[in-house]
Order: sequence, then C-alpha cells, then structure tokens
Amino acid sequence: MGRTGRWLQLQPRRLRMLSDLLIGRRPGGASAPRFFHVYWWVEIWMLFADFLGIFLLYDNLAGLVKWKGRPLSKEEIDLARTIFGDRLPYRLIRLDEAAYFGPRRHHFAYVSFYTVNSWKPLRP
Repeated sequence: MGRTGRWLQLQPRRLRMLSDLLIGRRPGGASAPRFFHVYWWVEIWMLFADFLGIFLLYDNLAGLVKWKGRPLSKEEIDLARTIFGDRLPYRLIRLDEAAYFGPRRHHFAYVSFYTVNSWKPLRP
C-alpha cells in the first residue's frame, strides 16, 4: 500500500480525532485545549488539512520536484526499528540528501511528512 492507500486507511482515525477535539475530548483522558484558544484553532486546522489530504498532496508534489530522494536502506531501517519498532511505514519514507532551501544554508535536517530532508548524506 502506498501513501494514498495509507491515507485512506487512516481516514476513520483522523475523523475520530477531529470530532473528539470538536467536543473537547482527547484519547487517554488528556484534556484538549480550551475551545477557541489559539492552540485549539491550530490543532483543528492541522487535523482538517490532514483529513482533506493537503499534506499528502504536498508530499507527493515535493516528491516530483525532489526526484533525487531515495528510500531508506536496510541498515537505516534496522536502526530506525530499534527506536520506533514497527510504528512507522518504513517503505514509504524517503531520504532527500540534497535539500536546498533551509538545510543547505543553515546545516540542519528536518522531516516533512514521509521525507527526511538534509543538505548532505546522513549515515547511520
């Protein structure tokens, strides 16, 4: 299953998270931000954008533009599994070691959805 299939598979969970936040409920009994507080609005907009597939669209378009990205190597997946177990869809994660805008100028790596962006090769 690819990124779009995974997005479709997780839609019921996204809808539940969105509805729970709208009624002031969180998983595990944690309290949600107060209604109409700035954090509440940020979380609502992020969940709504995720539900609509805006982040998926961004990641797919970025993948077309950043064609030099590569899948994680077996060694990188093995290392990640020691930290995250089976919680991540490793075969969907890509590594862009030629990211330009932020990383090259300021020398940092960051994650955008399913893509790890860096200005130079990352070694496990």
